[in-house]
Amino acid sequence: NPMKHLHQILNTSPVVLFLNSKKGSPDELYQNNLLKNFLTVNYEISPTLAIVDLNKHENGGLLQDYIKQYKLNRNDNTNLPYLFINSRSVLDTDLKDHLTQYHHSGELLQRFKNFADGKVSFNKIDLPSNN
Repeated sequence: NPMKHLHQILNTSPVVLFLNSKKGSPDELYQNNLLKNFLTVNYEISPTLAIVDLNKHENGGLLQDYIKQYKLNRNDNTNLPYLFINSRSVLDTDLKDHLTQYHHSGELLQRFKNFADGKVSFNKIDLPSNN
């Protein structure tokens, strides 16, 4: 039952990233890794981010189809990754296409905080300088 599996997963953490580490075009695999790295390297998230690799989930294909149809309200070829904050999908094509730009301008952090609604803490990690 994909609905049951999705609710169980979304209850593990208020921030859940769905990705597929093995399937997809080179661009899709790049998008999956890019967002995962952005979230794990550049942001401190509390409670901790849950990462679900649909390639490793026993019902990953069904779960992905369910998410697309009932949570994203799309039947097209909307590709992974999918990011949920407080059980709401927060990734759209614009965000995927401009992830680096939004990150550097601070807009990505603000978007995350808006979806967090005070229930999740997002903080940008300042990377050490070489000076």
